[in-house]
Amino acid sequence: MYRENARVEELARKIAANGASYLPRYQRALERAREILAKREIDKIETWGSPLYPWELGEPVHPSDAARRLFTASALGGATGEGMTIQFMAGLAHGDVEFRRRMALQVGPHIANVAEIRTGAVNLAPFSRVFVSPALKAVFVKADGGGMPTFSYFAQI
Repeated sequence: MYRENARVEELARKIAANGASYLPRYQRALERAREILAKREIDKIETWGSPLYPWELGEPVHPSDAARRLFTASALGGATGEGMTIQFMAGLAHGDVEFRRRMALQVGPHIANVAEIRTGAVNLAPFSRVFVSPALKAVFVKADGGGMPTFSYFAQI
């Protein structure tokens, strides 16, 4: 949530930097965006810069009464001079798209896209032995069984 709030703050400051005369333009753009979503014109949108991943488009699809399940994900990353980074995330979500989007807020869309995602407390994502202690595994089981209203966990080495 913190990262999302930071992005909203950054966008608000960029908009404000243009001055008050630009605010009506941004308001019209937001209204048009709502129309596009309402009319389901998503397939007609051209993206600027790098293309969006399929899981970034539209609303996550899951039954309205779907129970939230435990999802885990791991991703390997690294850059020259940085070495290797392993990221592990766990949390409750209605589906893998919702979970991957939440992960993207933490690690960015490129890493979230290559992350291996698994469902349930029994079949954890790779590297779980590194990141999940027996006590945390018990929390995962409780969360997956509906015993927690919300849960998220993120670690990296």
